[in-house]
Amino acid sequence: MHPKLFLFSFILLFSSTFLLAQTKKEIQSFYDKFDPVEIDLLHIYTTGPQEKATYDPKSNYPFKGKAIDPSITPLLGSLLDVYGDNVFFSICRYTIQPNLEHLMIRIYHKETLSNSIHTLIYNTQTKSIKQGVLLADDYQSEGGSGAEQSWLLDLNEDGFTDILTRNYYDKYELKENSDDLLHIHKEENYLVTFEGRAFKNTLIKDKNLQQSLEKEFPFRAIQAPFMKESTQKEILKLLKKGGLVIPSEND
Repeated sequence: MHPKLFLFSFILLFSSTFLLAQTKKEIQSFYDKFDPVEIDLLHIYTTGPQEKATYDPKSNYPFKGKAIDPSITPLLGSLLDVYGDNVFFSICRYTIQPNLEHLMIRIYHKETLSNSIHTLIYNTQTKSIKQGVLLADDYQSEGGSGAEQSWLLDLNEDGFTDILTRNYYDKYELKENSDDLLHIHKEENYLVTFEGRAFKNTLIKDKNLQQSLEKEFPFRAIQAPFMKESTQKEILKLLKKGGLVIPSEND
């Protein structure tokens, strides 16, 4: 091999090894931010819109978390498939399989003034991280709102933590050729188990089981500025007649 080519290959190998070591060091430092917990049953939820990322110190919300160094934000955004201006908080970690742990993260989304709670999967042997699952979020949009909440528990009695996830969506529409307001409410329940190093989602279709879950695992109310039905009805009627006129800055 030509001496220059050998030197170039050596430098490239050294650089790759150094970057890998730096990445592993960052991942270990990131992992250390999560306190280990043991879970029998835990309800994961968000609390609705808020103006800033941090909670009041007097708040009893259990998933506030600890702020994560912004330098790792690009990596987290890529792993969690979330983009935009976000702030990340470490909550806790728990075992889902031998050598595998869930790292629970709260994300504050500055653009929507909302929170979501996700997990990352950490391999304690390889010291590597990959994407996990969404546990909770809530949202408000024109004419509708909804939320997703989860319960951590051992569903298949294998000694490891699984997930029961429930979500709902509410929307109001005017009935055709009528001033009556139609309330559309939809719900889904599904089980999330970790099998063969992958997540398995099982949608619950049995109506009796759905009703049992609704009673035994009720949604926690989201504190959000919802309109009264009468106000929503008047706005929809106005939109139906010709639309809202929003004044400009010069008006």
